Amino acid sequence: MLEQTPGGKGRGPGGVPPLRAHADLVLPWDLIAVLDVAPGPLDVMLEAKAKDIALLTLRQNVRALRPDLAAAEERRERPER
Repeated sequence: MLEQTPGGKGRGPGGVPPLRAHADLVLPWDLIAVLDVAPGPLDVMLEAKAKDIALLTLRQNVRALRPDLAAAEERRERPER
């Protein structure tokens, strides 16, 4: 059951906003957990309302939390010479 707040936003029990189909951003811990168990390099598709901002923010957060993963991504992006 949703309650109407003065701002018109619906809130679930305990004042927690209800889950929506797509979040604005992606939690870096979710991506890190997937990459930690992946058997090798993989492609990841994101679904987020903030689109490019979500991707750039995720990359920045992963770089801050796990520099080793960010460095592996940077090595893959650069063509070998």
